[in-house]
Amino acid sequence: MDGADLPMSALAAAMRGLLPPGSGLRGVGEADATVVDVLARDDDVLVRFRWMAYPHDLAYALHRDSAYAPFETAEDWAGQATVELEEELGTGVVARALRDQCDGFIELTSPDVPSDRRFTVDSVRPGDDLGWKAVRYVRRDGLDPSVATSRRRDGTLLSWHRASVDDAVRSPYVGQCVVVGLDAETALLEQCVATPGTPGSVVLDLCRLAAHSASWHGARSVVTDLEHPALEILGFEHQGGRRVLDTRFLSVDHAAAARLVASEPDWRPPRARRRWGRPHIMSS
Repeated sequence: MDGADLPMSALAAAMRGLLPPGSGLRGVGEADATVVDVLARDDDVLVRFRWMAYPHDLAYALHRDSAYAPFETAEDWAGQATVELEEELGTGVVARALRDQCDGFIELTSPDVPSDRRFTVDSVRPGDDLGWKAVRYVRRDGLDPSVATSRRRDGTLLSWHRASVDDAVRSPYVGQCVVVGLDAETALLEQCVATPGTPGSVVLDLCRLAAHSASWHGARSVVTDLEHPALEILGFEHQGGRRVLDTRFLSVDHAAAARLVASEPDWRPPRARRRWGRPHIMSS
């Protein structure tokens, strides 16, 4: 029997040997992902895990072709499949994958939520001193980081997110988003702004990452007083005078996200990057 004929139960057993319940994953922060169980299914091996302080179990399926090279033993396959799992987690699959609600966990599946590859969105936590050195560059590009810096000082900030143009010249900042904690299970999307003329797809990417970041701190819901079409795409619903998002993220409208990303194909950032005027793309 060569590796291609091995039963899923053998592959799962080998994977469980590498990733026993309670273990971490070396490819991401040791404390970021904790294995709950490894299960054999008819056509794949499912790894259930906890992610940071996210309040729901997640799972990711590995298939025979998750091995990068031909394999002869279940242990060979498990070693290669573990690399795929770590790479997917390390490159943001938790925030970009389609999700299916299963019995007791949420499975991360495909396709990814569409995003605008002209922009790069990053995250800065309150203690990430290096990331805060970019404050002056955010100001340089016409954005006011005072909400983020003040929330950092008062201790309510969960994360600050910045969008920049993905180019090889200077990667100017074109948007920012601030999410703060209200209580142990609720976060507030307090601010999301972009420079005038920037496509709405950047708001989609900023708010998506901000909401996921809040969920990794334990938030079961994210609320906001802001208004923008991207919020409805992400699954924010009107409740009690504000918008509320369930952080299971089961209601993302992938088709609408794709339409928003494709809506301004010819946009290019202006050459002049200083003092664009007052940036405003969402309102309360």
